[in-house]
Amino acid sequence: MAAFWRLTKQAARRAAAVFSPMVLLLLSAAMVAVLIVSGSVLGHEVYVYNAIVMGLLALFVAFAALGQKTDAARVLWLTALSAVLKGVSAMLLSPENARYSSVYFGGVAIGYLLARGALMYVPRELQTTEYAGTADLHPYAITVHFTGILWMTGFTLSPTFFGDDLLLHFGAEKFAYETFFIGSAFVLNALALMRSYVKLAFAK
Repeated sequence: MAAFWRLTKQAARRAAAVFSPMVLLLLSAAMVAVLIVSGSVLGHEVYVYNAIVMGLLALFVAFAALGQKTDAARVLWLTALSAVLKGVSAMLLSPENARYSSVYFGGVAIGYLLARGALMYVPRELQTTEYAGTADLHPYAITVHFTGILWMTGFTLSPTFFGDDLLLHFGAEKFAYETFFIGSAFVLNALALMRSYVKLAFAK
């Protein structure tokens, strides 16, 4: 298990080193454009291939979030980006059930706003300090931040939890293997957020 975790961290650090928002945007736009143009050949399958692209991008961004050094705000927006890509991927797998995505995206958005808003009350230098012990220094802000993280990660009974479950359910009916990418991104995002929270909230 320790060896697996070391490999995961190495992959995450490499992803973080090469990650660039502009490169991600250009790459995803180019790949989606190619698939749209080829839609006349692929037919309805174009949605599946687009979903695979988005799922892989969500997984890559999740790795980049996990590989970040101590920076709570950056980890937060990277995991939010990964969650959005994951949601889009699930929607593309089952476009006719895309209306259920509003529950999922609503949960992610509320969680992000709570967590990011709370960080505004934590000095920037503490956000980038490993094991800063901010739970003692700013207990209310850290509590709200933790609540937002739980909503983003799909904690039980949160809107994200129900929305994610619905999207994965309908997506798995169309292309079960794609849910592996989506599920893996979900786990990596949760690990990245909780790891970031521990480094922010607790002291050595």
